[in-house]
Amino acid sequence: MTRPKLLFLIDSLQIGGAEKSLLTLLHRLDPDAYDVSLLVLTAGGAWEAEVPAYVKRVAAPAYFRWLQGEKGRGIFPLLRMLVSLRLRLTRLHPEQAVFSTIRRVLDLPQERYDTVIAYSQGMPTYVASHLQADRKTAWINMDYAAGTFDRKMDAAFYEQFDQVTAVSPYIQASLEQHCPEMSGKTVCFPDIVDPSLVQRLAEAPAEDLHGVRRIVTVGRLDPAKGIDRIPAAAAELKQAGVDFRWYVIGEGPARAEVEQAVKAYQVEEEVQLLGARANPYPLMKQAGLYVQPSRKEGFGMAVLEAAALRLPIICTPFGTAPDLCRQTGGWLVKAEALGAACAHMLEHPQPSSPVPVPEHALHQLLLGGDRNETDAFYAAESRDRRDRAGPVVAPVGNGPEPR
Repeated sequence: MTRPKLLFLIDSLQIGGAEKSLLTLLHRLDPDAYDVSLLVLTAGGAWEAEVPAYVKRVAAPAYFRWLQGEKGRGIFPLLRMLVSLRLRLTRLHPEQAVFSTIRRVLDLPQERYDTVIAYSQGMPTYVASHLQADRKTAWINMDYAAGTFDRKMDAAFYEQFDQVTAVSPYIQASLEQHCPEMSGKTVCFPDIVDPSLVQRLAEAPAEDLHGVRRIVTVGRLDPAKGIDRIPAAAAELKQAGVDFRWYVIGEGPARAEVEQAVKAYQVEEEVQLLGARANPYPLMKQAGLYVQPSRKEGFGMAVLEAAALRLPIICTPFGTAPDLCRQTGGWLVKAEALGAACAHMLEHPQPSSPVPVPEHALHQLLLGGDRNETDAFYAAESRDRRDRAGPVVAPVGNGPEPR
């Protein structure tokens, strides 16, 4: 029997949620059942070595390789100048400006696939729309309405796809509201976190974390992730006499602002910025509480990873937070209640529940099927997880009252 040929496309394999989700998916696929290829537009990411050996690698178009230092065509420098000019003269998203400039000179793969899967909005979707396949699926892992993509331009690309996969009900609803032309082709399928893989990686050696009570947050240092909310909550814990350390795993452009806030609240000893880690799980495993203080999330994979380690979980409100808290048994509290909620959860920990991989939907998701069946499957899985998790979502606004 001929195996279906799948091609996945992604921007890079740097540390990030979509990248981690894709790697987990590749590890879950049966190499005897699928002929799988992968095209990474920007090579050299921290997780390149984690790609399973059975996956065939497809070279990125020459323009992207030239950007990384390979010898390229003489027209490439001119194209880069045109991209810069277009960015100044238009309001296009940078990836739209790039692709609309280089599309006619791209040397795209000529092989035909059963299914092409663009595992992110933006450039992977634009490239995938021009490939040869019987079926095309685009993955969206962000609140599209909050993005800066030109929707009219994007509509022409998404017309080439048979299915648009949103990684949460919140993102699906937002997408259908703001892009009604996609309503007939959207499905909901969560980013994939394999609890057994997280638990195995958590056994790797790592430095010991200090503190009688340890809190961990994983996230990029930028305003969307809400890391700047941590110093105030930490100061409240310190004032209450809690002996703790709050470890932040991640890097980003707002590091200086976060460091300044840490000093301003005088919690330099309590709040530790550890930087990015390719494998954060051995550090997460040592914590007694996981906190996701985000303002915005495409999905919130780190919350499911914390649940895989059965850590107590607290989230501040962002799009997918209510569903994540229902699934895992976490608490949802407003940012101003974060300190009080942490104090309560450290004193009265409530371990979370791992969320299983929806194995039976993978084949249908990748190769097609009835949309209602896919949505019904996800809805049933969500109901089952909510029933098992129980009604442990704290009231948004006040948070739990410390005892």
